[in-house]
Amino acid sequence: MKILATKGAIQMSIFRSCVCKFMVRWAFAAIFLLAVAMPAWPQTTSKFDSLKRILATPRNTTEKAEVYLGLAEEIRDVNIWMMPAFIDSAFIFSSAVKYKKGIARAHFLYGVERWLNGYYADAESRYHQSIVLYTTLKDSAMLAKNFSYLGLCFHYHTFYDSALYYHQKALEINETLGEKSKMAHNVDNIALVHHQLANFPELIKYSTKALQIRNTIPGFTSRTNFYNFGGEIFRDRALQEALAYHRKVLAEERKKKNGDLGSSLNNIGSVYYNYEKYDSAVYYLQAGAKEILKSGTMNQYAGHLHELGEALRERGNYLDSERVFLEAMAIWDSIGTRHSISIVRGNLARLYFLMEEYPEGLTYLNQSLAMVEGMAYNPFCIKLWSLKARYLMKLDREEEAMTLANRSLLEAKKSHVVVSILNSLELLSEFYSTIRNHEKAMFYMKEHSALKDQLFNGESLLQIAQLQVQYDTEKKNKEIELLNAQNAAQKAKLFQRELMVGVVSIAVLLFGFAYYKRQKYVRKLGSQKDFIDQQRIELALKNQEKDVLLGEIHHRVKNNLQVISSLLKLQSRQLTDEKAQNAVLEGRDRVKAMALIHQCLYQHDRFSSIQIDNYIKKLIDGLISSHGYSDNEIQLAYKLQELHLSVDTSLPIGLIINELVSNSFKHAFKKGRKNLLSIQFEKKGRKLLLVVKDNGIGIPDADLHPNKVKSFGIGLIRSLVEELGGNVEFIRTNGTTVKVSILKYSLHYVKKSSQPSALEQS
Repeated sequence: MKILATKGAIQMSIFRSCVCKFMVRWAFAAIFLLAVAMPAWPQTTSKFDSLKRILATPRNTTEKAEVYLGLAEEIRDVNIWMMPAFIDSAFIFSSAVKYKKGIARAHFLYGVERWLNGYYADAESRYHQSIVLYTTLKDSAMLAKNFSYLGLCFHYHTFYDSALYYHQKALEINETLGEKSKMAHNVDNIALVHHQLANFPELIKYSTKALQIRNTIPGFTSRTNFYNFGGEIFRDRALQEALAYHRKVLAEERKKKNGDLGSSLNNIGSVYYNYEKYDSAVYYLQAGAKEILKSGTMNQYAGHLHELGEALRERGNYLDSERVFLEAMAIWDSIGTRHSISIVRGNLARLYFLMEEYPEGLTYLNQSLAMVEGMAYNPFCIKLWSLKARYLMKLDREEEAMTLANRSLLEAKKSHVVVSILNSLELLSEFYSTIRNHEKAMFYMKEHSALKDQLFNGESLLQIAQLQVQYDTEKKNKEIELLNAQNAAQKAKLFQRELMVGVVSIAVLLFGFAYYKRQKYVRKLGSQKDFIDQQRIELALKNQEKDVLLGEIHHRVKNNLQVISSLLKLQSRQLTDEKAQNAVLEGRDRVKAMALIHQCLYQHDRFSSIQIDNYIKKLIDGLISSHGYSDNEIQLAYKLQELHLSVDTSLPIGLIINELVSNSFKHAFKKGRKNLLSIQFEKKGRKLLLVVKDNGIGIPDADLHPNKVKSFGIGLIRSLVEELGGNVEFIRTNGTTVKVSILKYSLHYVKKSSQPSALEQS
């Protein structure tokens, strides 16, 4: 009530302030418009020119206010610093004639400008003023828009309850107006808030509701929209499905005269980036950026460059990534989008951390933090605090780093952002492990693992629900198409029947009898065909569910084995007896060899076989790193045949190789000399042959005597070889050569096409 009573006084105060700043801002806007904005804004030049021509002709004050508001909206993606100049002009003209609609819209645009620059409290104040005016104007559409933007402000401000409240109010208004596309957008925003809070039951509920609303929108089932939405569903969960949808979108856009090729290419690149296929991600993101440069805004181009810089960084092209990040930063600096400027500076700081250029990286990090802390955007701020803590550890400022890491965890728990909590717990575990406080390191690791398992279960439920909704949607569309086709066919047959009746009644009777018999037979066949098709669909769904469950099981087993490996490593550091410590570390290597089997399984579409040559190379790389050797100290020679073996065969083979290679690293090789390691694995006739050779000091005779085996590793090797129905031979000439012949194995023949593989049992 107090705000409403003093509304006139507030407007007059703002009016006087705008008049004082008007001349300076408008002069800057005019100069920048001619020098910078127009060359970088080809796609909106015609609209901007038409607005300028309107200003050049005599117009009343209300029309001028509307033109300046239009200019403010058009300049948004070109240079956000210029928005206040146009809004001030619109506010002055609107206030001069008490044009409430213009004043309300000016407040709204002020809010947009403040929101884009990260001043969320100022933006919220402007939206509230706009809401008061639009309430008196009874403009429901703009009220819903203000509520929606206000909800986004509170979301970024991490006031999630307020965000949900205003998104719900926007949804209620749009439901009353029947604006289904806006309703779907409101429901999406509500789902995003629940996703931030890791509230998966509510996330599933609102994600499903958004899809159901979109299915009722005329035209939503057009091919481009349908494919694009399908790609978004699968983007974070299934590589092949997401790529299939987005490639269909790309094909549809290429058919159009002015198709949005840039966004389609960028979507494909983003999918590859999510699945760590960085070479493909860089290829598509570069192509998308080139297309956006031709037809998009500079703000969109900078966003595409930013994604490309992230992909180049993950691929290891640090110099190229630096160049791309700096180009995006220069564009955003000129546009003035404060939030984007802070993000690109934060990513530059992360890049310089990887490049070990700590002073320069810390400069960008402090600049980003200065912007983000002013915006009170907690999730990104927490991420920057964690990165700064890592910088401080590298600079041997451990006390400051630990204080900042604990602050990150405290703020993450306050904001209820699960991803931020996970990152902070992992950071603290690493720090305490570095300073050899293993008790606290293990405490934070256990808390991290428990929270991660909870998050994984929730995401699995979300994936299954979305797959079910997608299946129901496609089934409904097919049923509609089938009914339409049946109706058309029925009308054609009825027309033919009436025509025959007009020719001769007797012929019609005969035809009708024959037609009845035929239809009865067709319906019988149709019902049988429908039953068979239904059985096939149910079988396909069961197979799909089985694949999802198998993938989740292998992923969970791999995670559990990694936790066991980490616990063994921590336990070994607390042991003082060298033999006990070595035994624990040997056990850790065996656990890692088994974990690698399950990692290879869930990263590929096949859950029944392992490509043994790739597995062996990954296993050797892990053992080299585990035993502290560098690439220069070990010369590797591989002779590996591409074979696909079952899990029951691959697991003992992996353990055998682990024991033989670990034995070479621990007993045969020495630091500072040229160490040679050769590994051969191939199919010879009806048997598999494994040969591991080194140039070390050789195995003592006592370790090879069958009845006096002192080494646990040698005994384990003999036991595993016996399990595989083979034999092992140790040759001590110029080092040690171990030949293992395997007779019991399961070999899969995998064809290059999508046909099922054949299985050979030996």
